[in-house]
Amino acid sequence: MQSAVDYATLLDSWSVDDEQRRADFIDWLYWLYERNTGLYTGLWQQFQQDLAEIVRDNLNEDQSFVEAVIHKINCGKLKSKAVIQDD
Repeated sequence: MQSAVDYATLLDSWSVDDEQRRADFIDWLYWLYERNTGLYTGLWQQFQQDLAEIVRDNLNEDQSFVEAVIHKINCGKLKSKAVIQDD
């Protein structure tokens, strides 16, 4: 038997602005990858792979970009579990 959803707790942490940003981002991904089928399958995974390749390829060329990514991860603004140490 499934547990009941605690809607009060869910709504207390709900942010209309955050949800709108998520929806806008998904729309942008559909546009970026020219998806016309309305299918989400593999879209996020493709973006992750492409972004990882961009970071890898620019690691030595655009240090400010890489430092910004590291800063956001370390500040908890990105949902990564890893904390990157600056050398």
